[in-house]
Amino acid sequence: TGFLNDFVAFGTIQTNLGTVSADINMKLPEKQVPAYSGKLVTQGFRIGQLLGDAKLGSISLNGQVAGKGFNLKELDSHFNGYVSDVAYNGYRYKDISLNGNFRKSVFTGHLQTNDPNLRIAALDGSIHFAGPELAFNLDADVQYINLKQLKFSQEDFQFNGKLNLNFTGNDIDHFLGSARIYEGSLIHDSTRLAFDSLRLESALIDGNKHLTLQSNELDASLK
Repeated sequence: TGFLNDFVAFGTIQTNLGTVSADINMKLPEKQVPAYSGKLVTQGFRIGQLLGDAKLGSISLNGQVAGKGFNLKELDSHFNGYVSDVAYNGYRYKDISLNGNFRKSVFTGHLQTNDPNLRIAALDGSIHFAGPELAFNLDADVQYINLKQLKFSQEDFQFNGKLNLNFTGNDIDHFLGSARIYEGSLIHDSTRLAFDSLRLESALIDGNKHLTLQSNELDASLK
């Protein structure tokens, strides 16, 4: 109901990207960025194709959305709701509660997950999706993560603990920046390492990677 460039859409919308159930006000001003607000429900919607991100797959969600733009450069949107599953970088994440903003390829907000391979009690901060590598600047209380299953590592690493992260990289080989871990426990091929505090830093100097690792029991560097 409404006008061609300012209307409310209530019901089911079917497109070649998937099906959306919505109760949303759409504003489509001439030669300006589209704006929207209201309730949104999707099942297997191919959001990666819509946003032009090859690593991002389909998404199923239920929540309130308000924002503008339909591509990564223009997108400025707030979402508060539940994501039952979303595919990214070859893995399908499940059971995510999300409240935050996505603006200029950056998500900022609060997140909780209960995925079988990623259980997070609380995560606050930002994740940058622009560029060839992901960038993280956040604090998190991780109850369990399996890095191999999430395709962040080719070896079997399982972890729980509290994190302070400020780095770029889609996997451990491309890690650049710093990661502080405390009250943590790491399991590698059934071998468990517990530590009160650990700090890992990685930098490129004259084309070479420099790694430093510090904890209560260990002080190491690698070039």
